[in-house]
Amino acid sequence: KEKEKKKNGDNHDNQSGIPTHKPSSPDEIVGCMKLVLHEPSGKRKRAKTTETDNNPTTGNEKEDEDAIGVGVGEDLKRGEVGCFAIRESSRSSGLGRVMLAIGEKEAARRGCDVCELQLLYPLHRPHPVKDRLRVWYMSREYEKVYSEEFSKQFPDKAAILVLPAGFDIFYKKLTSSAQ
Repeated sequence: KEKEKKKNGDNHDNQSGIPTHKPSSPDEIVGCMKLVLHEPSGKRKRAKTTETDNNPTTGNEKEDEDAIGVGVGEDLKRGEVGCFAIRESSRSSGLGRVMLAIGEKEAARRGCDVCELQLLYPLHRPHPVKDRLRVWYMSREYEKVYSEEFSKQFPDKAAILVLPAGFDIFYKKLTSSAQ
């Protein structure tokens, strides 16, 4: 049955509908993201992947001992879309909207109350890409719920940054229609 699905071009996980195609070369990769689940207790769970199971939607989860939290939304189950990137040549193609919608749908399917995006940006100089991302997040119905100087929230991690940075968190409320 699996061979038949692949033969017919069905490269999607049956449960979530998320594409499962594995690229044959780096040139095929045009975007990436991860989904981290944050339980209401504040503990984060990361979808587990292995070499034989590169699909983060399998439900095999482990606690992330090194995870950091800011105390915002700890009473909510959150699906954080992170490491979200689109190859420059594919930007403005609609791929980001599609990928983010997939992340939101999966977070809703896993029972999350909100989808979370984070933005790290230089504090004392403009950064056109980060400014564009902030506007794009808000155009996708995300609301900024937290903003702080990164060093105040994470002094140990801020020490490795080249420039002082700001840190914003955005939430989008997930509804049953998103599921």
